[in-house]
Amino acid sequence: MKKNILVVCPKDRDRQELKQFNDKYNIQFHPFDTTQFRSFIYKKKAGNAINSANIVDDIIFYIKKHNIDGILSSDDYPGSLFASIAAQECNLVAPTPNSIILCQHKYLSRLMQKKYVRQAAAHAQLLEYTKAYTAQDVPPFPFFIKPIKACHSVGAQRIGSIDELVTYLKNNNFPHEFSDPLDWAIKKYTQYNVPSHACIAEEYLDGTIQVTIEGYAFNGQIQMRGIVDSIMYPGTISFARFEYPSQLHDEVQKRMANISKHFMQQIGFNNGLFNIELMYNDKTDAIHIIEVNSRMASQYADIYEKVDGTNTYEIALSIAVGKNPKVKKQKGIYKTAASFPMRIFNDALVRSVPDNNEIQKVKNRFEQTRISIVAQPGQHLSDCLQDGHSYRYCMLHLGAKNHSELLLKFKTCQKMLHFKFDLIH
Repeated sequence: MKKNILVVCPKDRDRQELKQFNDKYNIQFHPFDTTQFRSFIYKKKAGNAINSANIVDDIIFYIKKHNIDGILSSDDYPGSLFASIAAQECNLVAPTPNSIILCQHKYLSRLMQKKYVRQAAAHAQLLEYTKAYTAQDVPPFPFFIKPIKACHSVGAQRIGSIDELVTYLKNNNFPHEFSDPLDWAIKKYTQYNVPSHACIAEEYLDGTIQVTIEGYAFNGQIQMRGIVDSIMYPGTISFARFEYPSQLHDEVQKRMANISKHFMQQIGFNNGLFNIELMYNDKTDAIHIIEVNSRMASQYADIYEKVDGTNTYEIALSIAVGKNPKVKKQKGIYKTAASFPMRIFNDALVRSVPDNNEIQKVKNRFEQTRISIVAQPGQHLSDCLQDGHSYRYCMLHLGAKNHSELLLKFKTCQKMLHFKFDLIH
């Protein structure tokens, strides 16, 4: 019998990856879109008030009406939060709202890290947008600041002085509408009393290698998926590529896995995928958590498949219907793979993008390639959701037999895909 799976806040990547499993697993997917939240934080404009309870009620009504067998969301916020709440109310398999909140609320997450994995926890302090601070009130400069709830690194910034802090608090006070669902969920599903419409000042982490470790929990058991290296453009916090498998020493990877498992177990995370961004300092041998995300790293789903043979969406589907995932290792057609965000460091007007023929030529030449064009002709790159430091216009996913071939393939694809921009200085 066909299984009905509800996908809350589906993204383009969800639609692209999930369609291959309709027939393979006899599944009917039901997309459930909710209010567009990202415009609140990116455009910094208030909109209509959001009634989170009504949205969740609508999801629950849909679940009952369509006999939904499982629910999932790769959307960090509010998708995974709303999905967990609806699942709890309908007895579907998913992480609890409390465990989701302890990851998504960056300050609460830091408090939990300090409690359960102190050796990997960075010092953190909650700062409110409307308060005046002196240098004595905040952590030593420099520190890293970001909204307690954001997306795509919007509002993440290094702060080097009190003047920079004052300017930041003035210019990054995002509308309350974006954080309202998290505030609502905290009051309803946890015992905590902390604001979400605020920011967090964190100890500035020195490190040579940044990674993302991904794992999943099922029936109380946590398994690790793998570790992806995050390589940045020199002197920036903008990513150049995400490469798998990690080049970190096996012993360091094991320590990262132990830290991640212990933390997720202690906060009660179960029956779902998670990923944790970590920093390793090879001079001090220290590992620190950057942030914890209570959902799959969908950007890496096919990267793992290229190397290991299992797409992460297959894991999510198994968990959603209450089955223990069967995960392959090193059974893919490549030895290494990467996600390349194609970006520039100036805003630009998009004149033209590759047509379908160009895209298909790349896919025909390089097996299992994924191409996702972010910007469209007539748009400014700044019209798209960006990290605030650079301008991404395309995502390119490739596999190769080794690191050198991987980079060579990327350069070849760049030449084959023709974008035209008018730079704005």
